[in-house]
Amino acid sequence: MCQDFVLRYRDFHPYRSLREAELRASPTLRGTPIGHHEAASCIGFTDRPRNPQHRLDADQAPPLLLLTSRYDVATPYRWAVNAHRQATGSRLVTFDGPGHGVYHANECTRTAADAHLLGTAPARQPNTT
Repeated sequence: MCQDFVLRYRDFHPYRSLREAELRASPTLRGTPIGHHEAASCIGFTDRPRNPQHRLDADQAPPLLLLTSRYDVATPYRWAVNAHRQATGSRLVTFDGPGHGVYHANECTRTAADAHLLGTAPARQPNTT
């Protein structure tokens, strides 16, 4: 995680300040354990990330199918939309509910994934949601 994201805190003080600001902005939600664990585990890492975020390079990839949920607690929906925009010819299937893994969410997500993986999906389609 620390090599993928710019979560750089020399010591605990900047992290604590960010946490306090988060609680002021959203006292009811209180953040997610996933995000806090990842941010706290990077305290003391001061070198540059070796694999930082960058524009998706999928021009030579086979057609991509992206499955996501609109209310994923681990990865924001806008991340999937952004990846979909960058991957020409990709398909984005959105489950309009919560969850991180959505293959089993409903018949639509299962059918889309099965068709894609089993080769019955169209080879390339314009970006559609």
